[in-house]
Amino acid sequence: MSERSKRWFAAAMVAFAGGIGASAYGLPWDIDMADSPGVKAYESAMPALQDGVIAQPSITSPKDYALNYVRGSAEGMALTNPHGEDLVLGKKMYETYCTPCHGNDGINLGAVAQPGRLPGVVPLAGPAGVAKSRVDGWIYLTIRNGGAIMPPYGHAMSDREMWSVVSYVRTLDNSKYIPPEAP
Repeated sequence: MSERSKRWFAAAMVAFAGGIGASAYGLPWDIDMADSPGVKAYESAMPALQDGVIAQPSITSPKDYALNYVRGSAEGMALTNPHGEDLVLGKKMYETYCTPCHGNDGINLGAVAQPGRLPGVVPLAGPAGVAKSRVDGWIYLTIRNGGAIMPPYGHAMSDREMWSVVSYVRTLDNSKYIPPEAP
């Protein structure tokens, strides 16, 4: 190929590429975000799930589905541990999530609840503990959904782990549930 042919071929390729690039901007499929319609989150209602849909554990969402109730409701007060006692797991979860506020023994409050820090943390065990006056469902729903100043841990622990904490709390000193006296 001669030098003149090479130059002519290169000029033709540049013109061809430039022509395609310039004409592509005017075609209807050249849409960018500036020209697209805006859609705001939660602007429209999400479709309801089909009947019979059940959440399944998977690698991307390992949590099983568990019904949630309002703490203090009849359904919430009737909840019982469906997983059985796992005190080893319960102790591990308690030490991880509960000890900073409620302390190791549930009586002497942890570092977060020391004077001058976060007021209002209640002891779980001992003579002033609240666990003895609360049913298991109340404690479970408090762990899951939070309480007055307690943050929720339902996002951080599985259902089994939360129930194991309830079982472990029951082993602390003076924390067995004592039903109220009949009137």
